[in-house]
Amino acid sequence: MPFLIYKRLPSGDSIRYERQQTFKVGGATGPIARFLKTLKGDAAEKSWELEPLTLVQFAGITANGDELAVLFEVKAGTPDAVCLYQLHRLCGVARDRKTNLSLDFEVLVDEVVSTPPEEFKRAFTIPAAKSGKCLREVLQLSGGPGGGDWKWENPAMNLGATLVGPAPRAQA
Repeated sequence: MPFLIYKRLPSGDSIRYERQQTFKVGGATGPIARFLKTLKGDAAEKSWELEPLTLVQFAGITANGDELAVLFEVKAGTPDAVCLYQLHRLCGVARDRKTNLSLDFEVLVDEVVSTPPEEFKRAFTIPAAKSGKCLREVLQLSGGPGGGDWKWENPAMNLGATLVGPAPRAQA
């Protein structure tokens, strides 16, 4: 279930997504760890927000950011289905050796596709007016201002819930 960078190309009444590369959010040299090193004093312990394109920059990826999107691939229920979420917002709090994250996603694709899934994920087009449901995932990394290995772990208060909200307004 990797994070993926796609080129987002609006054209009239549709949006084409073209996969560029995968990237890791965790890890001691990952974008979250790099971002936290830029915060001064106890700023990491206060609520902070990281835009998806800034996350990409901290991952060391340089490209025309205006047309990039960060997607997250979720394991689909059947072999011929694809499930891709677009990251819209990442918020966090980091203390000692723990970083708690809240990620806001929009479901772009969650369906059986007519082409082989790997081929579909390389490049796909969806209607511009299509608004997927929004959801929020709460995740935790085993790293923070006090160090750590920055691996994914279960949050201390794992309630087993995903918050789902109304679909966002269509973007131009």
